Amino acid sequence: MSKIFRYQSNAAGTQTLITVANLQALLVFALTATTTTRLFRSVRLRKVEVWAIGAQNAASERVAVTGGGDGPANTRADVSMGVTPAHVVWRPAPQSRSALWYDSGSSEATNLFELDYPNSAIIDVTVEFIVVDSAENGPTAGPATAGATAGNIYGCTLDSTGRTGSGKLQPQDYTPLP
Repeated sequence: MSKIFRYQSNAAGTQTLITVANLQALLVFALTATTTTRLFRSVRLRKVEVWAIGAQNAASERVAVTGGGDGPANTRADVSMGVTPAHVVWRPAPQSRSALWYDSGSSEATNLFELDYPNSAIIDVTVEFIVVDSAENGPTAGPATAGATAGNIYGCTLDSTGRTGSGKLQPQDYTPLP
């Protein structure tokens, strides 16, 4: 399956590293009010798109995405001008670490890309994924939480594998993890 996940920053960030673990924990399933399990067995990054709108007659805003891991850094950056937004589209280089499939529990600390963004930036991350088959692999524990409703699906922050409040990049298209 493939899906675009949308995030909005609640504060500016520079050199924010996004890892395999971040992508593997984009969606979690609440088992109880305090425990979750990841929904993705395998995940692959396809594209990152970032927008930032500077206020009219205000300082410009810069956005950038830089590939991580092996190979060239392949940075894409833009600066807003007046009411013209900064806009970047970045795809991982073919055969780079950022473009590979990652199974749950493997290479979770691998840096896939790095983000620079202002407050209120919009970040879209397109991933392909394979959903967990509990008969085949069994679920991988997700971030601990408090106040979740068992049986619900929640989105985690992009820049943290933990609770919503621990990251700057908040999910916009799923109920944030409590």
